Amino acid sequence: MIDFNLQSDGGKEPSDETKALDMANLTDYKLGQGTWLMAENDAFYRQEFDALSFGIKNGLTLIDTAEMYAAGNAEKLVGDVIRQFPRESLYIVSKVYPHNASMQKMKIACENTLRIIWTV
Repeated sequence: MIDFNLQSDGGKEPSDETKALDMANLTDYKLGQGTWLMAENDAFYRQEFDALSFGIKNGLTLIDTAEMYAAGNAEKLVGDVIRQFPRESLYIVSKVYPHNASMQKMKIACENTLRIIWTV
């Protein structure tokens, strides 16, 4: 059980703003896993694969990655991991390099990411 204690202005902690969430039934909030610093060293691939898989199996179905994390290898790791799960149960968030932030380059970067993480 996670207790989210939301503070209003002035540092007060009204009880009606405290939310308790059961990890098995996250309907109001989506907790996830990040992949920053993952896939930078092949020696840790199995551990990182297992960690992401464990998280998904335990309700952490949002995965945050970026094309710049480990020069694209984090997205490849995510692609390898998510193949073992129903795609419709997962939320994948990725980001583009700043130099790919134009409309044309962003479209290409997003298409590349979708291919890398096995979603197209």
